[in-house]
Amino acid sequence: MLGQEVLNEHPLRRVPRQRRSRERVERLLDAAAEVFAEAGYDAATTHLIAKRAGTAVGSFYQFFPDKRAVFRALEERHHRQVQEFQARLLVPEIVQLPLKQMVQRIVKMSIRFFDDPAPRVMFMLYYTTPQLFERFDEGFIRQMVQTAAGLFLARNPALTPAKADVIAEVFIQSFNHLMLVALRSKEDRQQKLYQEIEELLVAYLWPHDGKEKETEQMILPAEMQNLSQRQRSALAWAMQQGEMTIQQFEALCSGESRRTLQRDLKALVEQGWLEAAGETNQRVYRPTNRSWQSCDSL
Repeated sequence: MLGQEVLNEHPLRRVPRQRRSRERVERLLDAAAEVFAEAGYDAATTHLIAKRAGTAVGSFYQFFPDKRAVFRALEERHHRQVQEFQARLLVPEIVQLPLKQMVQRIVKMSIRFFDDPAPRVMFMLYYTTPQLFERFDEGFIRQMVQTAAGLFLARNPALTPAKADVIAEVFIQSFNHLMLVALRSKEDRQQKLYQEIEELLVAYLWPHDGKEKETEQMILPAEMQNLSQRQRSALAWAMQQGEMTIQQFEALCSGESRRTLQRDLKALVEQGWLEAAGETNQRVYRPTNRSWQSCDSL
């Protein structure tokens, strides 16, 4: 339902006091979101919004003086929904998960959030016509970055605040822009993009995540210490995630050439730590039984 704070900050021509009137305002807001998505803000009209809501245009003007007013009320509702969504994300049972599970949970919860047409439309409109918004601006994005930086510092106290801030900036901006691409895509393409978003974010955060560094140290027994740092990172990733690709290894060791990383993976295969399947650039590397037995011996 439309929050009282929305009514207070953006007075309507007639404040809906009865349940029936409040429901009508909600329908108008939902209809406005759909019309803005289909026609764009400039082409949308009050008549189109009223028609989509299944009500007379006169009913629209009972509550909203113009198209701009309904957009402002829609933005206020969206702002509240985003804050509630962020609060659901920042709970211990999510932020204390292993990295891959945490990222998967964040992506899946975001997908469900954007299944609702209104949040999806407002998110997309922000990136196409940001000048329409008052609540959502660079300051709001900055708050999201600071929140994420605090999360990453909590997971890895070895990070400096400045480094955590940069990591959070890359994480938030990458996530938002890739989600925008996915939401604009057809459904079959969307599912593939969601999977790639998860893999990209996990690969990016892995070298900076304290919990995963703890895991890496725990799962590598003494007999693996003759491996190079890159090889240990690759093996730890493969053990934790179940498999590794050359693309993921490149994300872990940015700055190294693909040829160098392929040699590392080849050495792990030859030494019996990993097994490979597939063509060269699509090859998947999985831990062998020897790797898991070494873990069990700890």
